[in-house]
Amino acid sequence: MNWPIPKNIVAVDISGNYFAVSRAKYSFGKILITYQNIVFSENREEWKKILKFKFQPEDVIVTTIDTGMTLFIDAPVPLRVKRIREIINIGKVEAARIMGIPIDSISVTPVGKRSGKYLFAVAKNTDIEENVVRKLKSLELPEPDIVIPDSMKYLQVLSFPTHGNAVYVVTNFFKNYTSMFLVSEGEIVGVRSMYPNLEELFQVLKDEFGLTMPEVNLLGGIDGSSELYAFLKEGFTNLSMEINRELVQLLRTGKELAMGDVSLFTLVTDPICLSLPLSNAISEVLNVNVVVKNVKGLNGLLLRGGMEFGKVKSLQQKK
Repeated sequence: MNWPIPKNIVAVDISGNYFAVSRAKYSFGKILITYQNIVFSENREEWKKILKFKFQPEDVIVTTIDTGMTLFIDAPVPLRVKRIREIINIGKVEAARIMGIPIDSISVTPVGKRSGKYLFAVAKNTDIEENVVRKLKSLELPEPDIVIPDSMKYLQVLSFPTHGNAVYVVTNFFKNYTSMFLVSEGEIVGVRSMYPNLEELFQVLKDEFGLTMPEVNLLGGIDGSSELYAFLKEGFTNLSMEINRELVQLLRTGKELAMGDVSLFTLVTDPICLSLPLSNAISEVLNVNVVVKNVKGLNGLLLRGGMEFGKVKSLQQKK
C-alpha cells in the first residue's frame, strides 16, 4: 500500500520584540507538531538562531498581518452564489467601493456569514507586502501562502456554539490590541478592535515588580492572592471599561443585542498568565461570567494551515 507523504506546515509569528515559529506535519487529518520555539528579542540575528530546520518548496507557510491593518466589512451575497472564488470577488468589489481603491489592490477573506451577508477581512496588498512579506524575506524565509488577521489565529483553536450569541474577547499584550468578536448561531457576524495605551501600566510593572513582558510570559500563572495580581487587576479596570464601551457598539451590529442576549463570554489573553486578573476585572465591570481559554496563537496558525489539506481531527505535540 502507498501511504501519502505527510505535508509540512510552518507557522510564523512576528512582533517588534519577539519571533515565534512552529513546524508540523499533516497526515490523515492529524497535525503533529515537530518543532516550536519563541525568542524575545528585537535582534533579528537572534530570531534566525531558532530557525533550526530547512524550508521545503512544498511547505505551507502561515503567518499574520497586524490587526490594525485589517478592515472587516459586510457584503450581501446572493444565495445562488456558492463558489468561494465568486464569494471572494463580491467581497472585493464591496471593499474596493468602501475604501475607494482599485479592486486588484486588496486581499479579501470570508470569515463569517448570516442572513444573506458575508463578513470579510480585508487588507491592502501594499500592507501585506511591506509588513509581512518583507519581514519574512529579511529572515531569508519564503513568501507566505496564508496570511490572516493576527487576532483570528486564536479563534482557529476554538469551537463556537451553534446556537445563541457569544462574545469572544482577544487581548494581545505583546502587540497591544484587543479584538472583540460577536458570534451568532456559530458564525462570526461582527468584529471591533481597539488599541489601549498600557505603556504606563507596564512601566510601573517593571519599576515596582521588576518584570518585563517577556518575564511575565515566563511566570506560567499569577497567584490570585499576590500583590502582583492585585496591581494588575486594578490596572486592568480602565481596559475593562474600554472593552465595555466597544462591546455596546459591537452588540448593535445588525441585531441590536444587549449583554443579556449573550449566553457565552470568552476571554483569550497573550500571554496566558494575564487572563486571571483581566478576566476578574472584566467580570466586575461588565457583571458577566467570563470563561477563560488558554490558547496558543502558533497552534491556531498550524490549524489554519492544516485546513488547506483537508479536515483537521487533532493537533498534538511530538513526544
